[in-house]
Amino acid sequence: MRVLFDYHELLGVVETGVAELAENANDAQKHAHRESKKKDKKALYFIHQGVNDEVFEKIQDATTSKQAWDILMTAYKGAEKVKKIKLQTLRRQYELLEMESSETTATYVSRVLALTNKIKIYGEEYTEQTKVEKILRTLTPKFEHIVAAIEEAHDLSQMTVEELSGSLEAYEQRMNEKRIEKPIEQAFQSQVSIKGNQGGETSQKHGGSRGRGRGRGFYFNKGRGDHNNNYGVGGDDQEKSNFGHRQNARGRGRGRGRGRGRYDKSHVECYSCHKRGHYSSECRYKENDQKAHYVQEEDDSEDHALLMVTSTNEASNYHTWFLDTGCTNHMCGKKEFFVDLDESYRSKVKFADESTVPVMGKGRILIKLKNGDHNYISDVFYVPDMKSNLLSLGQLLERGYNMLLRDNQLSIFDVKGTLILKAPLSKNRMFRVDIASEVYTCLSAVLKDDSWLWHLRFGHLNFRSLKLLAQENMVKGLPSINHPEQLCEACTLGKHSRYFLTFIDDFTRKIWVYLLQNKSEVLSCFKKFKAHVERQSGHCIQILRTDGGGEYTSNEFHGYCGEQGIQHQVTCPYTPQHNGVAERKNKTIMDMVRSILKAKGMPNSFWGEVVSCSVYLLNRSPTRSFQNVTPIEAWSGFKPSVKHLKVFGSIAFAHVPAQTRTKLDDRGEKTIFVGYTRGGFKLFNPVTNKVIVSRDVTFAEDEAWRWDLDTNNDSQRQSVTILEEDSQVTATNTNEEAAAPSYTTPENPMTQTLPEVGRSRRQRQPPVTLQDYEVTSDDAIDDDGNLVHFAMFADLEPVFSPVARMETIRFIIAWAAQNQWKINQMDVKSAFLNGPLEEEVFVRQPPGFVKEGSEDKVYRLKKALYGLKQAPRAWNKRIDSFFVKAGFKKCPSEHALYVKFNESGDILILCLYVDDLIFTSNSTRMIEDFKRSMMHEFEMTDLGLMSYFLGIEVMQREDGIFICQKRYASELLRRFHMHNCNPARTPVEVGTKLFKEGDDVRVNPTFFKQLVGSLRYLTCTRPDISYGVGLINKFMESPRQSHLQVAKRIMRYLKGTFDHGLFYSSSSNCALVGYSDSDWGGDLDDRKSTTGYCFNFGSTACSWSSKKQSIVALSTCEAEYVAVASSACQAIWLQSLKNQNFQD
Repeated sequence: MRVLFDYHELLGVVETGVAELAENANDAQKHAHRESKKKDKKALYFIHQGVNDEVFEKIQDATTSKQAWDILMTAYKGAEKVKKIKLQTLRRQYELLEMESSETTATYVSRVLALTNKIKIYGEEYTEQTKVEKILRTLTPKFEHIVAAIEEAHDLSQMTVEELSGSLEAYEQRMNEKRIEKPIEQAFQSQVSIKGNQGGETSQKHGGSRGRGRGRGFYFNKGRGDHNNNYGVGGDDQEKSNFGHRQNARGRGRGRGRGRGRYDKSHVECYSCHKRGHYSSECRYKENDQKAHYVQEEDDSEDHALLMVTSTNEASNYHTWFLDTGCTNHMCGKKEFFVDLDESYRSKVKFADESTVPVMGKGRILIKLKNGDHNYISDVFYVPDMKSNLLSLGQLLERGYNMLLRDNQLSIFDVKGTLILKAPLSKNRMFRVDIASEVYTCLSAVLKDDSWLWHLRFGHLNFRSLKLLAQENMVKGLPSINHPEQLCEACTLGKHSRYFLTFIDDFTRKIWVYLLQNKSEVLSCFKKFKAHVERQSGHCIQILRTDGGGEYTSNEFHGYCGEQGIQHQVTCPYTPQHNGVAERKNKTIMDMVRSILKAKGMPNSFWGEVVSCSVYLLNRSPTRSFQNVTPIEAWSGFKPSVKHLKVFGSIAFAHVPAQTRTKLDDRGEKTIFVGYTRGGFKLFNPVTNKVIVSRDVTFAEDEAWRWDLDTNNDSQRQSVTILEEDSQVTATNTNEEAAAPSYTTPENPMTQTLPEVGRSRRQRQPPVTLQDYEVTSDDAIDDDGNLVHFAMFADLEPVFSPVARMETIRFIIAWAAQNQWKINQMDVKSAFLNGPLEEEVFVRQPPGFVKEGSEDKVYRLKKALYGLKQAPRAWNKRIDSFFVKAGFKKCPSEHALYVKFNESGDILILCLYVDDLIFTSNSTRMIEDFKRSMMHEFEMTDLGLMSYFLGIEVMQREDGIFICQKRYASELLRRFHMHNCNPARTPVEVGTKLFKEGDDVRVNPTFFKQLVGSLRYLTCTRPDISYGVGLINKFMESPRQSHLQVAKRIMRYLKGTFDHGLFYSSSSNCALVGYSDSDWGGDLDDRKSTTGYCFNFGSTACSWSSKKQSIVALSTCEAEYVAVASSACQAIWLQSLKNQNFQD
């Protein structure tokens, strides 16, 4: 705010206020007082605009800017005492501020600057030298060398924080590169276990390299210098010992680890004999050669006792595992080793040559000990391309295991100190060990879940409704339902249409269904339905609502409704929402039908039975019309029971009565459950193709009939009467309102639902197999003896076809608005079919167009087809040649832009985007002549004035042209479920900084790419979101939650501004004016800067960009030069576009 006040010369008024005007003031003083009052009101306006509604409540009573400013100062800074307390707290934080071990220098410097800026707000400011010294003083020990070099080589009083940050980042990058180049040496330096820590003499034996150290002793060593692991280059390796003790090193010094005192071993416990006073390496009771409890490798010199070794054959590596320090995870390429494998896990393994192989899962491997016991190797990657099995030492270290390298052997100890593995160094300097892996095969597994079972029994009803039925006790016999995390495949696949007629009670939502053979049966079905419901309820139908189909609007139907006193309401055309209850219920029924058929793999011929079953289940499912009451209970008054529900299409064994069988006949028959009847079940016998009704049935709900093996199923079907849905007699409503929806047209509109006995009588024809032409040696060699190359998709010519850039389209719109011209639009029908081919392209004769006697021949294409790679190029050459013949001149800098001048000096400007043309002119005659010539040459569609082009809405008015993407923005919000979000005032919060890596969780990359890609296209008319979209565009490969939050912020901004756009109007100054700017090092990951520019033609922007620079600028001046260079390139192109085409 201070910057804003200072820019408008209002800061003095805000801080001191406006003095009262004296009574004897002269005219000059009165004028000055009026100006001061204007400045005061202007400053107060800026304050009101800069605060949100909550803060505005505090200052709404302020009449001057000084009063409002003082209130805000007190609210945020507090009174003098409060400010001193806050300042004291910030000072304490500054003094205690230190760099974390896992923190980068860039992050730490940002933390220091953020804290000093807060202190500056409260009146205390630190100098650059103080900040530099603070940063150098509080870095981690791994920066000691660079700190010493900076202190000796630079004058800290002349050094800035930015220079220091650059030096530290460069040093940090070199250290990271060295760590990547030598991962094994560093891993051993920091993770190797120490066996025997007495004095300073074992430092070189256990990995302590010679070099500079620091401190006055390590843990139990009281002499100068470090003990063992502090040798070598300072870094992360100096922060931890292998037992996890902190190295409390102090001061600077050089030492070789020889202490002046001895450590008291009375508290040390030996992990071999578990007695105190000595280490394991000094234990007298310890055997010379320890035996591995889990595994150790055999060699030629020793005969160790093995518990898990299965093979000593060096030639076979089937059970061989290699212990690898450079491997990040355990890896195995044998799928049969895994006892449980999560195949949804995906990752990649990168090798030293930058090549990668895919990880196809993660799981556990069961291993067998020699004594017969078993154990697991957990978190093992399944890499199918991996020939050798790898054990990661780093992963073992993370689990708490310790390791010892001694006498050419690698020993691994568990967290209790027990030796579990000993592997000798092989001839190729590798540690290999044979581990017996148990391979088990699961012959059968059954997973019982009542929730899934009842989901199937209710015809794939959603789990929310099932859970509501159970919780509210809306039916009898339904157990508690849990919502599983898995998806139902049948529910996902059911996405097709069928044919039926439903009547729905608008009050209770109870459904009646009828299957029709012809639409003429609607009236007879309605008469049956009317008699049925009126007899059961004791009330008459008063209102019938239908759509405007011919079966409902016939004179016969209207006459019957008039005779019975029924008010017939017909919905408006193309407005199904007027009859939304019936339309939505029809969709629900069909969703259930498709899911039920898919779940059991049943033929579509059963759709009629499934419709009846679905209606039966929906009448016993919850609805929003009644709270905790099902439609059947609302209609009849009785709570239904669902104990008898079974899974549709499951195997059912029906009891055969004694009267219909002999002694040796089966007492049951295998059938398929296809519906419910009163007191029994409807069953279909696929052997006899008969439907039976039985009460004594045993169900196997997890089994299904193998329809793919059934040879008696065919396309012919037999008509079967569908038994009606049962219903009770007591009514609860006196104002009935039934609704009959529209039909959904089936593939075969029949009421037949079951297969016919016997095979089809259709004459079967064998499939026609097209034989490819075989090229012999004679055919493949030409007359000169050269080999002829045959390639199916050979690119004989370039296939690129130019299209207009968005900058060009906006420039044409701006030019037309400046000259008050109208823009017209035309479309070429089947444009690619107009392009003649220069290449020889052959296609097979399509079915139905095969010439008799020439079946082995092929067609040669004269013109392009859709899908042909050369089609876009051929069309562009065709339309380009036509424009050139018509007198158009192609723009040298934009090959999709054409200009034509006539003898009178009139101009016609044409822009081509594949088959869409937009053109404008100062002559109506030229426009009409061009339309006639195009329609004479091609089959065209004249779209009139341009109103919608490439997703951009165009409104041409008298005072200018307005373009926006309102419809696209609304669809975008709805697509990503942000249409009900709260709007934001800005697309990006001020000061937003994003990192590629962080502690927050990762998000779905596919979803993030779809969101960012959709926002990128919206920048065609929205330069205000270009920076925000460019900011998140850098994290497409590995997005995190913080990146998604910024994207959602842009969506919230669109919610409040989705109707914003660009308005081009006529202006007295039509010059091309550009603006350029850049930040410096705005990307915190690679410290690259961002270039931004905007070019106005007249008063509105026509070209803009926000793009990260390709180089790292060393100063703000360099970043500005790079931005100006990019802007100059765009300016030259725009100027050439204007000069070459829009002026004769």
